[in-house]
Amino acid sequence: MDGLHDAEENILECLGSGHRLLYNLAATKKLASIRRLHEETSESLMRSRGMENSLLQSREGFRPIARRAAVMFDVARIMAEINPSYQTSLAQFLIVFDAAITHSERTAVKAVVERLGQSAFYSTARSLFEQDRPLFAILTALE
Repeated sequence: MDGLHDAEENILECLGSGHRLLYNLAATKKLASIRRLHEETSESLMRSRGMENSLLQSREGFRPIARRAAVMFDVARIMAEINPSYQTSLAQFLIVFDAAITHSERTAVKAVVERLGQSAFYSTARSLFEQDRPLFAILTALE
């Protein structure tokens, strides 16, 4: 952005100098050089805006994975209120999260979401007492 502003300032300075541009070869070359720099900077700016939009769209595509992970972690934390021995740390959950992403088909976000849901559900359910597993299943379904 600064390069674009500097190029515009140079053009204005060159045009405002009062010289006859048609007969001044140095000024004409300088204007051509500044114009080329301005065009390159504009193209670069447009490419960076396009890349930014692409990255934002990609980020939005992964939001369902984050949403499912947040729900599963919240349900695991709720279970700790029922029985303090059910406490799950974020580090423990991240291990399950990473394993689910590693072992799922990465081409489809839906597949990653399903694998994450299954992995988190079974990982948490294994650590629960038999009597609390139905409650955990209901909480997971309601969330």
